[in-house]
Amino acid sequence: MRLRNVATIAVKDLVDALKNFRLLAIVLMPIALSIVFGLLYRDAPSSSSIVVYDPSGSQIVTSIGATDGWSLRVVDSEADVERAVTEERALAGIVLPADFDARLAAGERPPLELVLNGAQERRFNARRLVIDLVISQSSQPLPVDLTETTVNQPQAGGESAPTPASALQGLSIQGWFLVTWSVMSIAMVGMYMVPTLLVEEKERKTLDAMMVAPVSYLDLIAGKALVGLVYALLSAGLIFLLNAPEQVHSVGGLILIGVLSALFATLIGLWLGGMFGNTQSLNTWGSLPMLAFLAPVILAPVPSSSLWSVLQVFPPTHTVEGVARALSGESLDRVWVNVLMLAASCALAGALVWTSLRRRERG
Repeated sequence: MRLRNVATIAVKDLVDALKNFRLLAIVLMPIALSIVFGLLYRDAPSSSSIVVYDPSGSQIVTSIGATDGWSLRVVDSEADVERAVTEERALAGIVLPADFDARLAAGERPPLELVLNGAQERRFNARRLVIDLVISQSSQPLPVDLTETTVNQPQAGGESAPTPASALQGLSIQGWFLVTWSVMSIAMVGMYMVPTLLVEEKERKTLDAMMVAPVSYLDLIAGKALVGLVYALLSAGLIFLLNAPEQVHSVGGLILIGVLSALFATLIGLWLGGMFGNTQSLNTWGSLPMLAFLAPVILAPVPSSSLWSVLQVFPPTHTVEGVARALSGESLDRVWVNVLMLAASCALAGALVWTSLRRRERG
C-alpha cells in the first residue's frame, strides 16, 4: 500500500463530496434533524414519583424536589417507602439516616438505601438522578454506602435478554435522539455516500483509469475508507457537540464504538459500490442495507428475547448498545464486548470488500 496514493484518492473524494450537493446533503441532514428534534423535544420528564424517608431534612431531598418533572413524597418510616414502591407503584424510594448530611460533610460514607420499582423502565433515570446529586455534594466518587433493592421484579423465566432497549432505558429523551441521529449519520455516510462515490467512478470510467495507473486495490480501499471515516465521524461528532450529552461515562468506549461503526459502514458501502454498475441501481437497492443498519434503533422497544438473541450477531446492534451504554453508564463493562464484536465485523467486511474488488480485477 502506497500512502501517497491513498492520500491522493482520499483528498480527491473529500473535495468531490463537497462539490456534490446531493452527497453533501447526506452529511448535513442528520445534523439538521438532531438540531430540530433537540429544540422540539427538550428533556422534560413526565412526573415520576419518588418516595423518601428523611428524618433530618437532607439537602439531597431538597434538590430532588427542586428538579423539574419529579414528584417527591416524604413518608414517616422505612416500611412506608417499600410499601409505596411495591403497592402504590412509585418509581423509586430512598431511605436516609437522621445524620446523613452531617456525615457526608465530615467525609464519612453514610448509608443510603435505594428501592427501585422493577416494573418501571424509568427507574434507571431515578437511580441516576439520586447518584448524581449525591456525588455533586462531595469530592469522592461515590461518597455513600449504597444499598439497592429492586421490587416488583418480573416472574422467573420472564426476563428478556439484554437488548438495545435495556441499554437505552437509562438515557434521557435527548440522549435517545442522540443515539438515533449519530447512528443514522454513520449509516448514511458509510452506506450511501461512499458507494455513490465509487459507482460514479465506474460511470465516468475513472476507476479503470486509476487501476491502469500504479494504484493497487488496497490503495483504493484505504483511500475510500478514509473518506467514509472522515465524513461519518465529522457528522456524528457535530451531532454530539450540538446536542451535548449531560454526561459520558466512557469517552474511550464511545470513541472506539464510533470509529469501528463508521469503518464497518464504510466497508459495507464499498462492497455495495463494487456490486452496482450505475447510480440508478444503487439508489434502487442500496437503501435496503442502510435501513437494515438502522434496524436496532427502530426495533429497540420490542422486548422479544428471541429476536434480540438473533440480532446479537448483527453488528449495528453493538453500535446502538455501545453508544447507549457509554452515555448512560448501564452495563458499562459490556461496552468492550460491543467494541470487540465491531472490530471482528470490520475485519470480515474488509475481507469481503477485498475479495469483491479482486474478483472484478480478474474479470
